[in-house]
Amino acid sequence: MKIHGSQVRGWSSSFTFLVCASSLALAQSNSPLPTPGNTGTGTPASTQGSSATSGATSGATSGATSGATSGATSGTATTQDAPKFLRYVRAAEGGAKVRNIYDAQGVVIGDVEAGNVLAVHGERSGWLEVESAAGFSVWVFGEYLTPTTESGVLSVNGNDVRMRPLPSSGAESLPLRQQLQKGQKLRMLGRKDMSKPLAEDWVNVGSPVGTRGWVATAQTEALPEGSDGTALWGAAVTAARKPMNGTPITTASTQQGGSTTPANATVATDSKKISAALADADKQLAAARSAQEQGGTADYDAVKQAYEAILAMGPGETTAKLVQDRIELCAAYADGAKLSVELERQKQSIDAAMRKRQEEMAKAARSQPFDGRFTARGRVEKATIPGETKPVYFVRFGGELVAELGCTSGRIDFADYLGCEIGFNGTETRPAIKSTTAALNRPQLYDVTRLEIIAAPAKTTR
Repeated sequence: MKIHGSQVRGWSSSFTFLVCASSLALAQSNSPLPTPGNTGTGTPASTQGSSATSGATSGATSGATSGATSGATSGTATTQDAPKFLRYVRAAEGGAKVRNIYDAQGVVIGDVEAGNVLAVHGERSGWLEVESAAGFSVWVFGEYLTPTTESGVLSVNGNDVRMRPLPSSGAESLPLRQQLQKGQKLRMLGRKDMSKPLAEDWVNVGSPVGTRGWVATAQTEALPEGSDGTALWGAAVTAARKPMNGTPITTASTQQGGSTTPANATVATDSKKISAALADADKQLAAARSAQEQGGTADYDAVKQAYEAILAMGPGETTAKLVQDRIELCAAYADGAKLSVELERQKQSIDAAMRKRQEEMAKAARSQPFDGRFTARGRVEKATIPGETKPVYFVRFGGELVAELGCTSGRIDFADYLGCEIGFNGTETRPAIKSTTAALNRPQLYDVTRLEIIAAPAKTTR
């Protein structure tokens, strides 16, 4: 939904908007509150009004005949108030910020350098309603603008067209008090989205003569004693009305080899090239995003280079900012792609570790319940070895002798465990003895430090 021009289309009745609209109504009251004061020449405010009007009118008229300002090429914003200045002030040290409403939350539409003259139209609650000789940066919807034969100049094609501080018709972008009328010409400063047709895009333009904004009184100061406010304002208006360097406002031509080429034709051609290049770069970005989302490889470096090539073409301020945002977006997407690859690598590593752990657990589940608990296990047997006076005790498991038992501490008498299935822990003190005679083979000897009965032989009843 677009909200512009002479008709109000579908305004919301939300409480938020009513509050904002009421604030705007107060800021744009048709009855400014005059504040008597001096202009810096010692002339009372009662007599200064007529001289100020005369001086401003003279300055504005002479300036308008010499060309357009950075804000307008012709025309004056309409209002029900007569363009009568109360007095003149100048921006204080540090400069002044002009806003769309008399509130610190208002949107800045102009930064005025320290010492620059401002014409005061009214005053309210610590705020001054002022006009700047250089105009302000405002936004108008392209539906109400038509290109002209003058390069960089647009013509208003409707009445009561609103000027807004932001490229939006929402409550955060309350329009200025003055409105544009059909036939007025405006200098285009930029566009919000060069990929869209003009009629569907927000256009940044310089405000015409008579457009006012609000500045905090604390950011201004009186003119020095003895200053002629009318003369200062007239000089500022005349200087601001001079054609800007670069793209001329009026139609011009350049001679090359005897041929005449309109300057605006070159500008239009450059604009088309920039728009086409931007559209192509946006397609590359969309393709890269699609490739990444489908698990493929996205070449964001190539897309970034495409946008950087557009910057090298010298686009307008708004388009340049848009392109710069796209470049930063490419960098963010590239970082995201690298992070995704790293996360996938970590995920695969974790999955591999999990699979290994599961295999180990499954293997442990299939193993004997006493595996790892004892040095060895088996049934205790007693044997007599030729040439030895004392009996020898062995542990047999699975039909094989697995250990010979010993206890250097003397705490364990293996005779007490004959026939029992035991598990023991100990230290190997002698390796196994291998002989050519099987009867003389002996397993490794362990010094048993701990013994546990796993199963005892069944008792025989006589």
